[in-house]
Amino acid sequence: MDEYTKTWILQAEADIDSAIHSIKGKKYYVAIFLSQQAAEKALKAVIIHRKEEFPKVHDLVYLAKKCHADELLKFCEELIRIEVPSNFEGFRETP
Repeated sequence: MDEYTKTWILQAEADIDSAIHSIKGKKYYVAIFLSQQAAEKALKAVIIHRKEEFPKVHDLVYLAKKCHADELLKFCEELIRIEVPSNFEGFRETP
């Protein structure tokens, strides 16, 4: 694995670690944001590792499909449906 791919994986792992700490601190809006970021970075790491064209998108479903990660599609769909509220009062799912 090349260094560029490793960098993306390490950043995804760091985001997950921070998300876990945010959950423990009851900062759920931060945990959701970091979880979305971690998923995006991990999927992009797969794409980079395969030497495919790097997509400049943030759509987890698109990235999972590009990685042929069909088993992750459901989770990506659920994760993108959760909105981080601007007022920090709570979360809601988008229709």
